[in-house]
Amino acid sequence: MPKIDLRQLIPQDTLTITVVDQAGAEEEWVIPPFDNETEHAYWEWSNKVGEERRHEQLRRMQLKEVVTTTEESSDVPAEEPERDKRTIGEVVAPMLAVVVKNVQLDADDLATRFHGRMLQEVADVVQRFFFAHTLPEKYQEMSEPPA
Repeated sequence: MPKIDLRQLIPQDTLTITVVDQAGAEEEWVIPPFDNETEHAYWEWSNKVGEERRHEQLRRMQLKEVVTTTEESSDVPAEEPERDKRTIGEVVAPMLAVVVKNVQLDADDLATRFHGRMLQEVADVVQRFFFAHTLPEKYQEMSEPPA
């Protein structure tokens, strides 16, 4: 009778990232494997961001259609709809506030204290580590091999 052991499928690796805020202060963020609550919050964030992007694309397509129609019918330019003016840091900060477990992070505070490009990089590393089970090549040398 075959015996199947799936214990090795349970995520065990924790990601530790050192970040520097805009004032130069270092922090170490520990991101353990996602539990059900964390994963649910991650997917909620991901779906919200995806929905916002779809709405933005739809607004742009509608504007393009209106501009084309307006150009054909009159000389009055179409009014551009209001755009989302959030920074990349403001977009990814809510996700990071949920997945980092060793310190209490506030999404608004993250978006103001840390550079958006760094927050985006951390978010990308987290997503690749926990969903693609790899690190970006530039960080593979820095990681410690599993014990």
